[in-house]
Amino acid sequence: MSRADARAELPDLALAARKRLVARTFGAAASTYDEHARVQRSVAAELARRAAGLTLPPQPQVLEIGCGTGFLTALLRERWRAAQLVATDLAEPMVARCRAKLGAVVVGSPAVGVRPVVMDGEWPALR
Repeated sequence: MSRADARAELPDLALAARKRLVARTFGAAASTYDEHARVQRSVAAELARRAAGLTLPPQPQVLEIGCGTGFLTALLRERWRAAQLVATDLAEPMVARCRAKLGAVVVGSPAVGVRPVVMDGEWPALR
């Protein structure tokens, strides 16, 4: 590998390191996140309000990137009971909190509900 090639890969390595740090930091805060997330709760409510104005099919498939503990996920599930919601986050402990809060469908099940997944939204790993 040339020096230029090595330098070209540095931003990707730095980005990957930042994402791991974000996942660890948010993961470490997952157990107390809801207690301190007033702004996030407000933003989720506003996003849900805007989403309610969308025209969607009767059983929409919804992908949420950065679900955290599930503020927006819960509001989307309320609005679209027949939806298949895939709620994703980089931090496994956040996904676990979302799953515990909202329940989950079995992976691969055609049933409606919430499917929490640990995933990088920039690199979706879904069928």
